[in-house]
Amino acid sequence: MRRQIHIIEIAILFFLLVSCATPSKTQQPTELKPVTPERYFPMQTGFSWTYDVQEYPGPNQTPEQSNLIVAVKSTKEDSALLLSGEKEVTYRFGTEGIAKLPSGNMLLPNQLQVGTSWTVTTSGVVGEAKIVGIEERIATPAGIFEHCLVTEEMYSSEGIKIISVFALDVGLVRVQDYVNVDGQWFLHTQALLRITNVKFNAKQESEK
Repeated sequence: MRRQIHIIEIAILFFLLVSCATPSKTQQPTELKPVTPERYFPMQTGFSWTYDVQEYPGPNQTPEQSNLIVAVKSTKEDSALLLSGEKEVTYRFGTEGIAKLPSGNMLLPNQLQVGTSWTVTTSGVVGEAKIVGIEERIATPAGIFEHCLVTEEMYSSEGIKIISVFALDVGLVRVQDYVNVDGQWFLHTQALLRITNVKFNAKQESEK
């Protein structure tokens, strides 16, 4: 259970590589277009994301390394079918936000404000999700992303916490899965965006 709640639904998630995007040195302004959940989770047939995955077998132990490819297999007017590794995942775009099917769990709500919260259920375990940041700066192997939205899922009864970071017009760029051991939180799994064919502008790591 602890090892399955995440990669999440990639969500959590997510995102057969079609082509590669090269981070540019200058970010384009994004204020001209309305900020919607769809911009944090862009879905177009052929889009793909490759993640470096680290899984820690125990607190402070050397992680196991792997890769995960997530690709948009097909889209409809109000939904998208993703291939996360070998697993198919469907997301619906509705009036309340973006939800995973068939569970109906909300990935991102329409109300994109810090403090917005909603209930999530995974494998029968009920948790609470909320937006904890909307202007975060995150570095990944793919580049440095500004103005990121951050969500936190808390499953208190299981001692599990999942923090997901979404970059505007890129998608999910980082997911971290924590477990609580004797009152302390330890990183269990981490996925960092390595490459994507979604065109975007991000700073190179050397420009920090």
